[in-house]
Amino acid sequence: MVGAFVVTTVFWLVVGIFDVPLVPDNFTNSHSGSPGGHHAFVELLKENGRTVRREAARLELPEYNSYSGATLMILEPRPEFVDEYPGELENLLKDARNRPTSVVLALPKRAYYPEYEDENGDLVLTEVIFPPDFIDDLMRQSGFDRWFKVGHDRRDKVPVVTAYSDRHSQVSAEIHHPVQVLRPLRDVSDLPANVQVIASTDRGDVIAVRLRGENDGANGGLVLVSDPDMFTNRFLGKLGMSDLAMAMLRHAPPKGEIVIDEALHGFGADSSLAYLAATPPGLWVTLSVILLMLLFGWRQATVLRPIDAEVQDRAERRYAIEGLARMMERTGAHDEAARRIVRRSWLVLGQGAAQVQGAGRVTTAIRKGRTGRIVKMSGESSEEKLVNIARRVARQKRTGETEHSQLWSD
Repeated sequence: MVGAFVVTTVFWLVVGIFDVPLVPDNFTNSHSGSPGGHHAFVELLKENGRTVRREAARLELPEYNSYSGATLMILEPRPEFVDEYPGELENLLKDARNRPTSVVLALPKRAYYPEYEDENGDLVLTEVIFPPDFIDDLMRQSGFDRWFKVGHDRRDKVPVVTAYSDRHSQVSAEIHHPVQVLRPLRDVSDLPANVQVIASTDRGDVIAVRLRGENDGANGGLVLVSDPDMFTNRFLGKLGMSDLAMAMLRHAPPKGEIVIDEALHGFGADSSLAYLAATPPGLWVTLSVILLMLLFGWRQATVLRPIDAEVQDRAERRYAIEGLARMMERTGAHDEAARRIVRRSWLVLGQGAAQVQGAGRVTTAIRKGRTGRIVKMSGESSEEKLVNIARRVARQKRTGETEHSQLWSD
């Protein structure tokens, strides 16, 4: 029974780990194959040898290591779900500016909503472009509002190039209308030394910028991406876009996993019981229950024996009783045995149970119990009287009899 429980629980936990709690598709998450989803980007990361983990439980910075630390990617956080975590995202971005870490934040730009199904059963989506001031709160929380303001480049196609000194490492692509850009509030050359432009347009507008901490070194830092189209299924296959998307991770720890946040896509809003039981802090409760069941199973295993062992146990008890009887027969100490039974019965049964007087013992006073009834134990020999006394005490122990009776014989 315990084994079946443990196996069932382990299977349930495994299912819970892989059964990420899903909400109706918002079309901009890493599970979605819709035009605005990031499923193709996840596959691109895996093809480039990166380990990807989707995290929907909580918002927190990953452990930092310049070589093998994880990188947290917050891709197009939906405003309605940002409100579900008041202060948490702001505190996370504040810590990302002040502590060694590796974080990529891609600002939201497009939203998709289901419209209807066409005659082929395909879902038709309505696209909404966020106005620039819609992202002001995220800019303030990220801290980049000191140097940039969000705007739109209305050209049909906008050339974008990465700002690396090595021309062989440069990546160029074209982003389609409308292009969401960061317009510098001062000349780019006047930016602080720890603010590094990663990619910009042909007009000098910034597409991606990195804020490097004092202790970050060559890797790590907070990367802000103004236009998220490079990560979406719809545009990732365009010329140069996949290379541009991977360039956003050029400063990420090279051997660390990529953690894609899904809490700000709504995946943390409705978790299943199995998922909660398989992830901290619910995991600690689950492991505690399993530990208690294993302890219970071990205790039962030490008390209960298989049916095959019962025959051997009975034989061993019979040999022990027979050996004790032979010793008593040789010594003839039946009266002493009866007195020991009397003392033992008093300890085991307590006051209110039978009080047995030793066989062959002479007495002038007979103590009566509550009923005043006297039961006389007799036998042809001291051995028989001893057996009768033992039987009487055993019956009282078995039945729970509480009457006061005096067991005696001449």
